[in-house]
Order: sequence, then C-alpha cells, then structure tokens
Amino acid sequence: MFRRSVFEKVGNWNTSLRAAEDYLFVLKCVLAGSYFLYHEEPGSYALVRIHGNNTSRDAKWVHEQEIKMRLEIAAEIESTGNIEAIETNRNAIKALSLMTKKSWRNKLLSGGPFDSVKKVLRRAGLEKIAKRIFYK
Repeated sequence: MFRRSVFEKVGNWNTSLRAAEDYLFVLKCVLAGSYFLYHEEPGSYALVRIHGNNTSRDAKWVHEQEIKMRLEIAAEIESTGNIEAIETNRNAIKALSLMTKKSWRNKLLSGGPFDSVKKVLRRAGLEKIAKRIFYK
C-alpha cells in the first residue's frame, strides 16, 4: 500500500511496461526520498498465484523488460550524482544483457549449477574480481 502523497511525488504506475513496473515504481519512490516500512502482523500473508502462464517463467523476457525499465530510469539515477547507484544500474544492465544472450556467461550469471561457485567466490572475497572479469 502506498499513500496518495507518494503518487503525487513520483507519478503513477507505468502501465506500458509488462514486467518490472513494480520495481520501477519502487526505485522512483526511493529516488524521491520515500522510505518503506515492513509491518509484520501475525496472520498476515502475501499470496502468489503460480500457474503455467506466469510471466516469471520466461526469464529471458523478464530480463529484457528489466533492461527497458533500467534504461528508463537511468537518467534519474544519474541526476542524483550517486556514483554507486549509477554503477549498480549500469552493471545490472550489462549483466541482464548477458543473460538474454545464449552463451556460457548466461549459464554462469543466471544461477543454477554455478551458484555454489559464486558463493565460494563471495566468501573468499573474490566476488568483485570475478564480476570485473565476467561483466565486461
């Protein structure tokens, strides 16, 4: 749930996007200085309906949609001057672009059998070096 003032500050939900529109809205809220609270109430649940037509089943398509979303918000992120946020967005676009291509990098970056390798690299403090190699 969002207060009306949030919509007045950041604008309405982008209905032209078919995926990542919620992510875009939340990023715009953060850029506008909004904050979020998690209110844990016993007996409250979030239900997700899973069926054969879920958009999340087509990972390539979802990644392509997230690239569109990240490109749309890139100018707003860059206008903040926050170097870390700018680099994070650029790296995410690069990684998502790699994931949409059929290559060995796709397998490495998208999880699956290589998740254990990534965990070892993270624990060994080599994650940043590996990212520089694979995200080029």
